[in-house]
Amino acid sequence: MVLNSYYRDRARGDLWLRLAGMQRYEGFWDFKLLGYVSLLDRYVAQRAQTHPVGSSPPPQKIKKLAIALCKLKPKLDNAAVIAIVDIAKRIFVSHGPSFPEQYANAMEHTDREVRAVINLTDEDFELIKDVRDRIAHGEPPEVPESGFTGITIIINKIALLLTYWTFHDLGLSKAEFLGAMNATHNRLYLGALVDRKSLARVTGAATFFNVRAEKFELLDSRKDLRFHACFIEGPAGEIELSAEYTACWQNWQTDPDRAGGLSPWETIFEVDSGAVKHHGTVYVESGDNTLQLSSVCIFDKSKLHRSAET
Repeated sequence: MVLNSYYRDRARGDLWLRLAGMQRYEGFWDFKLLGYVSLLDRYVAQRAQTHPVGSSPPPQKIKKLAIALCKLKPKLDNAAVIAIVDIAKRIFVSHGPSFPEQYANAMEHTDREVRAVINLTDEDFELIKDVRDRIAHGEPPEVPESGFTGITIIINKIALLLTYWTFHDLGLSKAEFLGAMNATHNRLYLGALVDRKSLARVTGAATFFNVRAEKFELLDSRKDLRFHACFIEGPAGEIELSAEYTACWQNWQTDPDRAGGLSPWETIFEVDSGAVKHHGTVYVESGDNTLQLSSVCIFDKSKLHRSAET
């Protein structure tokens, strides 16, 4: 399927081979920016043929035109101003959709979860387009407060977006693309500063819990819980911090007399089989606030003290 899609894909010779070359480019940052944004421009224009995009006149220019017409001497009546503005709108539209409109159309037809992971914002696009336009016209670019580091991050996001579109066009799934991102140390992925929480949520690479604001503030204030914390999960998915199990685990970590090798979690905590599960990453959420915890043990409340009950 992949090979069949590859040889039938109209973008293969023009776009994806260039993208493969750009991903190995090591030269000047401005050439790299021009290369990637040009590929982005070319791709969204090509995609607009598959997903037609309606064109609308630039609202700022139309507004400026209307204001200028109202200031003319002798003064035009309202009917004349409206007629001229309508003519201008039709003229603008006749030139076809702009790069920003085609980009917005392409993003609208891109998977929502992929967009959330790559996290290329509208502000990022406007910034990189402005820098591209200035470089192309021989003008000095306006560097953002984040400096060239911020520009490099946006370039990597664009490269990652183009790579996803490559996967999609060749018939590979969203899960395969995100799974590859989640398991790679590729510098493109690392340099794009993707939304790791969104990636973990989509791929199931982390566990998520929601708590009330008061509980979140308490957990957030405990810096000692960033690693090796223990929680007890109730039947409705609610979690409570276990000071007893957390202390037990942290003491075990520093015990010089502990047995060597791997020890089952049930042995460390002296609980029944299946009562505890270890999670590499846990996100605790409360509204817009997020706390990331690493190496967390979650205990099933219904399976604790079973032997004592029987």
